[in-house]
Amino acid sequence: RNFFLAGIGLEYHASKTTEVYSNISQAYRPIQFANLQAPPSTDIIDQDLKDASGYNFDIGYGGKIKNYMQFDVSAYYLQYNNRVGTIVPTGTNYRLITNVGSSSSKGFETYIDFNPARLFLQTTKIDIILYSSYAFNDAHYSSDHKDASTKGKKVENAPKNIIRTGMSFGYKSFLLTTQYSYVGSCFSDASNNIAVSAN
Repeated sequence: RNFFLAGIGLEYHASKTTEVYSNISQAYRPIQFANLQAPPSTDIIDQDLKDASGYNFDIGYGGKIKNYMQFDVSAYYLQYNNRVGTIVPTGTNYRLITNVGSSSSKGFETYIDFNPARLFLQTTKIDIILYSSYAFNDAHYSSDHKDASTKGKKVENAPKNIIRTGMSFGYKSFLLTTQYSYVGSCFSDASNNIAVSAN
């Protein structure tokens, strides 16, 4: 296969240590070998499976403040055409791996880590790092598949909320870190079935 993908990225340095950035690029996702493997007793692969394409856009602001804080805030939009997914055709009990249709994903991501020891104690021997990241993702299909209702359904494996936060304590070359992680629920197929399938 031969294809051309275009993209452009821009950044503006708001200060010596912070910047505003933005990118837009075309995307291409070929059919993968994993898409062609399926349990023969429960799954069927569409013989007309096609490659997927789309584009991604993001804009953000990030950087650091002296030596005690780093941060990044960004928003994105992802358009995905001919997405390869799994549906359960109406009136059947098997799963079909096919081009489910187009989907759009939009959301934002934030990250910050703060070292109060460096700010208030003015030392580099001791580190107390408080950090947190949060991602919000809203991903849905835009139209119905000919064999199943997919319009408005959530994109598979796309949790709405992801949170990771914690604290690190360091002294010289020793560092101890603890973290709390939360990942929201998501569906494994484009039909958004809740019932457990045969496989």
